[in-house]
Amino acid sequence: MKLVLRLSPRRCPYSSKNTNAFFQTNSLIKTINTITASNQNANESMEHLGNELIVQNNASQCQSQQPSSLQDQETKQILDDVHYVSYNGELLWRVEDFARKFAEAESRKHPSIVSPVFYSSPNGYKMRASLFLNGDGDVEGTHMSIYLVLYKGDYDAIVWWPFTIPVVFCLFDQTGQGLHIIDRFYPDATSSSSQKPTSEKNIASGVQKFCQLVVIKTKENCYVRDDTMFIKIMLDFGKTPRQILPYTLSLNPGLPEHIQEAMRCMEIEKYEQARKALMAKVVQEDQEILRCSLIPVNRSAVQVTAQQQLTSTTNSEDGISCEDIANE
Repeated sequence: MKLVLRLSPRRCPYSSKNTNAFFQTNSLIKTINTITASNQNANESMEHLGNELIVQNNASQCQSQQPSSLQDQETKQILDDVHYVSYNGELLWRVEDFARKFAEAESRKHPSIVSPVFYSSPNGYKMRASLFLNGDGDVEGTHMSIYLVLYKGDYDAIVWWPFTIPVVFCLFDQTGQGLHIIDRFYPDATSSSSQKPTSEKNIASGVQKFCQLVVIKTKENCYVRDDTMFIKIMLDFGKTPRQILPYTLSLNPGLPEHIQEAMRCMEIEKYEQARKALMAKVVQEDQEILRCSLIPVNRSAVQVTAQQQLTSTTNSEDGISCEDIANE
């Protein structure tokens, strides 16, 4: 409601004091009218804003009923990044809705999916894994492909480039048989994928033939259970011996990280001790073979050869070769 005040000036003797009071009163009336109009406009703006919020709320409810929409996928990706973030160079990736995602990969609707972000350390490299469920390039339809993608991070100015840390990919066997599919990838220091990112992310690099699709498509395979599979991506800082990788990747993920690391180090130490003991045994056996002359030797041939060498040496000292003696 607009409030308008109108005052009629009373007739009074002319004086400068009364004139000033009259103009001050009119100014006050104009100010009140302006404030009243502003309040009315503010109320109208609030009402309009409320209507817009109602419309946006209805739109959000409609979008929530479409889980496959791009906006919802982006929202889920952000939530996964927060929930699964890792700062130790390892990521245990839980790939859900496998059947739907594999069908989308086959139809090329979504050829690849990306993992949550993880880091090599709190101040280290930022990265994701990229998984082509139906294969990439030449192996499309025959193998599953997996790659590592470096992203622009907050500490790129001080970490070392190029990125050369070996990367281990592991597809977990969920039946407890330990039939994990393991592959190790060594980044190429000359590739642009290993250099300091100049845009949001580098090109991907990794293992093109990671797993044969015939294994995954088998109904009773041990890698997809309850429409879910698990993939571990691990930066191999210590270049774990190939023989130790299955043990390392079979450790109970429910144990604290420092316990798993201690168990891994103990197993590596046992392996190194066994390897050194085996090498020492091989060297000892070789020495024993040489000492005991277990290799068959033709002693008469050795004696003839020794006599010829002695004769050749004697004649050479006199300045005469064996050929000269024969000619004489």
